[in-house]
Order: sequence, then C-alpha cells, then structure tokens
Amino acid sequence: MWDPIINLLQGVLGAAGGLGLLIGVALKAVAGPDENKHAMSHKLIGASLGGVAIATMAHDIYDLIFSWI
Repeated sequence: MWDPIINLLQGVLGAAGGLGLLIGVALKAVAGPDENKHAMSHKLIGASLGGVAIATMAHDIYDLIFSWI
C-alpha cells in the first residue's frame, strides 16, 4: 500500500540529495579564500549526504517503524 509513495519520496530525496551534493562541491571549488562560502558548502554537503542516506534506507526505516506498531 505504501510502496509507491515511499518509492516516489525515495526518488525525489535521492535526486535532491545528489543535486545538493554537486552544488556543494561546486561551491567549495569556487569559494576561494571566503571562509563563509566554505562553511556553507560543508553544511550543504553534510545535509545532502544525510538526505541520500535516508533515501537509501527508506524502506528499511518504514519496516522498522511499522514493526513497532
């Protein structure tokens, strides 16, 4: 019942995480001596990796939550 919704959200989160990762790396590459841009790119890369990790484990998280209920 929930599989199509989880698959859609998994695809969107994975794509957004991948795009965020690419943007963070590009920002890091063009930041130069600006420490604020370096810090922002680190935050963006970390958040994107977190999103990709959650997207990768989406079905496992679903199974874990509903195994408790």
